[in-house]
Amino acid sequence: MATRLYLLSAASSEDLGSDERQLSATRGGSLATQSTATVAGPTSGVFLASGTGTLSWCMRVNAFTLAGTVTLNFWMSESNMSANVDMAVRVHRYTGASPATFASTPVTGTGVSAELPVTTRAAQNDTRTPTSTAFNDGDLLVVQVVGDDAGTMATGFTFDLGFNGATAAADGDSWVEFTETVTEYVVAAERVPRFTPYPQLLAH
Repeated sequence: MATRLYLLSAASSEDLGSDERQLSATRGGSLATQSTATVAGPTSGVFLASGTGTLSWCMRVNAFTLAGTVTLNFWMSESNMSANVDMAVRVHRYTGASPATFASTPVTGTGVSAELPVTTRAAQNDTRTPTSTAFNDGDLLVVQVVGDDAGTMATGFTFDLGFNGATAAADGDSWVEFTETVTEYVVAAERVPRFTPYPQLLAH
């Protein structure tokens, strides 16, 4: 069964050395936005970032193999038609406890060659075919939003993303959908043995 994961504004406890946010099967509560400056192209991609680093949406997952089509739905815009930005994405696999260790990038590549709308955000849709990648229990699934060349990117402008939206098909309804069933990995609570009094105490 396909799994849709939403880009939230809430901070993640993961440590990738950037600005980690939560990736969740549940929608957010209210619209959040983030903009990033463009650069002079051609470029291999500009990662959406905040003042503390690249925005990375994260979730620890149970074991699955990412192999089917990945569908993107990002609400984005650019500040000026001369910015020449289109939508791209990176999906990464990290391993280990926080700080996590980079392992692979099953989804990468250029944008869709469709320039973002000017000023007013709108849903940008696309699909990606990933490199088949096995995730183990507890691996970290990471999604990063990227601005790429629509023609040739120009410096001096911005592009932005709306996310954490509470309403379907409205600004902020940004998500990534995987063909596979993807579920969150939860560490089982450690069982604490019940205290048993010493026999000599029971005798009193």
